[in-house]
Amino acid sequence: MSFLFRSLGLCLMFTSFHSFAGDWSGSGDLGYNSVSGNSESDSLAAALSANYDTLGDWLFMAEFDTYSASQDEETTAKTYSIKLQTDYKISERSFAFGNVRYLDDRFSGYDYQASISIGLGKTFFDDGISLLRAQTGVGYRKDKLLGGMGEESESIWTTRASYNRALTESTRFESRVLTESGAENTYVEGNVALGVLMTDNLGIKLSYLIKHNTDVPVGTENTDKYITVSLNYLFD
Repeated sequence: MSFLFRSLGLCLMFTSFHSFAGDWSGSGDLGYNSVSGNSESDSLAAALSANYDTLGDWLFMAEFDTYSASQDEETTAKTYSIKLQTDYKISERSFAFGNVRYLDDRFSGYDYQASISIGLGKTFFDDGISLLRAQTGVGYRKDKLLGGMGEESESIWTTRASYNRALTESTRFESRVLTESGAENTYVEGNVALGVLMTDNLGIKLSYLIKHNTDVPVGTENTDKYITVSLNYLFD
């Protein structure tokens, strides 16, 4: 399993240098978040996302985010996630994808959750104002419980959908939903955000994130919720 993750990671790094004639775009966030669920606390949040379009058949995407919970000036829990995806264009609207996700989430009762998946997707529309993409596929996930309570490995069915819309020249709505369904546990992650630009690149973003596991250790809640207000910087 670890060999598969290392191999796909190296492939993503190697193929990202396939063409230097493409376009880079992305955003970075730094802000304040309120956590509820397995922890009731306030602290800082940070996120970074980047896309590289070769202007040909390949699109590369990377996402990183981290949250920490603090009470009485002491850190009580931390979480960070990394998502990597490569798309290969099949037609004007359809694509094949390979995806790696790693989540180290001490809020949820898991030491980590790691998955790898492949499948097909479609861009339903992208007119410069609205964007709707969806994908589905199969994969494999490994979950490790906190406190040495064991590991779970299983095949999964994964789906992901995202919808973005420019409400005005300076205001943008973003949403996405990810599911990984297995026989032992189903993981669902949903996020909605509203961003307002103050300059061409700098703005403020308000986001609401939910992470849900159907199977968690005894004494652990199934759902964690994050409300974040952050400075948002766009680059291209």
